[in-house]
Amino acid sequence: MISLRSAGAADDPARDELHARCFGFAPPRGMWSWKYRENPHGSAIERVLAQDGAIVAAFGLQPRLLACPGGELLAFQAADAMTAPEAQRRGYFARLLASAEEEARLRGGALLCAFGGARSNASFARAGWRELCRTQGVRALLRGPRAWWRRRAPRAALEAVSPERAAEAFAAVARATRRVSAQRDASWLAWRTRCPRYRGFVAPSGAAAFAEICGERGVVADLAPADAWQREPELWRGLCVALRAQGVAQVELTLVEGEPLAACAARVGWVAPRRAEARPFWWKPLRDGLSEQALGGAVPWIRDLDRDAEGLLLRAAATSGSAA
Repeated sequence: MISLRSAGAADDPARDELHARCFGFAPPRGMWSWKYRENPHGSAIERVLAQDGAIVAAFGLQPRLLACPGGELLAFQAADAMTAPEAQRRGYFARLLASAEEEARLRGGALLCAFGGARSNASFARAGWRELCRTQGVRALLRGPRAWWRRRAPRAALEAVSPERAAEAFAAVARATRRVSAQRDASWLAWRTRCPRYRGFVAPSGAAAFAEICGERGVVADLAPADAWQREPELWRGLCVALRAQGVAQVELTLVEGEPLAACAARVGWVAPRRAEARPFWWKPLRDGLSEQALGGAVPWIRDLDRDAEGLLLRAAATSGSAA
């Protein structure tokens, strides 16, 4: 028997197990509560699908308030699409996606967004999502005979700091440049830094980075200010040494193809893995007439947000014409 329903805290242990089966490691304690129920922009949309009483697939949509000259937009970003190996190719993800999308509409969501994957791309396309751009994952190996840092050792590592201090650095960038999304208010930054996997890194210049550390794997989640990371290769090298000191063996970053940060990453030796394919970034308007006019014009900080979803979405909304 198949059942699809909303999920909650009681389902967290089952999702821990499903996450371990799908990704090879269990999430840290408290991850689901932090990610889905403590976001200051609202609670997430949580869905699970059970087969004969056992959860075999799960999916979530996280709310994100996007600040723009025309006012705030409520967006939902896809997260944690998981299907057990024995339950794949049965259309379960498509069912989860449709159910979550319907609730997003009922909540007044303006748009949906997601980084696609090999298994999910077809479902997004069939559900009417649009491919906005292509993203490419790049990486640097920090251990072993081919370690990146051995050939490009920096003068100094970035300082590993508490996530709260890194958040203060991001807030300082926002105040100084006015180029960081107004969505990054104090409450949102405070919530973001409570992620159980987050670590913060700060350079003497004030440039900052966040990375999620999952065992020996590090995933860069935020860089600020973007123009400093574009012109200062030493920042990338310092981040690598700092992550290596945290026990990270491989660091990864997802970038939009053709953006300045992607070119900079290539110059300093972060490369795409062999046979790695670019991943689509999908979006779907839920409101008619979502266009540059509806947003009140272009916003100057869009080009600083090379990876962040809000920059991609606002750029899309400003160039899409309408949702028809």
